[in-house]
Amino acid sequence: MADFRKSSGRFVFRNSNPKGSLTSSDCVIRAISIGMGLSWEETLTELVEVALDIKDAPTATKTYKEYFKRKGIPMEKQLRKPDRKKYTLNEFAKKKNSGTFVCNLANHLTVVVDGKIYDTWNHGRKTVGYYLEIK
Repeated sequence: MADFRKSSGRFVFRNSNPKGSLTSSDCVIRAISIGMGLSWEETLTELVEVALDIKDAPTATKTYKEYFKRKGIPMEKQLRKPDRKKYTLNEFAKKKNSGTFVCNLANHLTVVVDGKIYDTWNHGRKTVGYYLEIK
């Protein structure tokens, strides 16, 4: 297994894709399924229902934003440090070490649960954009 896929520090390798695929573009489904405590299939089904309503792709940003809106989960603005610098995902996970957070990175969605990053590759050095707290 490549080093960027090995669990270490705050990163925990987790792949909710039922086929174990590492090449599919399903980060939205994986992040939401882990964050919401749903299976990959249940998450995809719910996203498809929203996508059909709004006429967009199941993993499109517009679709998952509407999905969370319908669930009553508000989007939080990008977290900033006192000096206005942005948080990396590792820093975010350290700061938000309790709870479940779906985080937007550049062209990627991931999940932080109780200070651990769950995904198929370690991108802890990437900057966190907006995020959602799952309660």
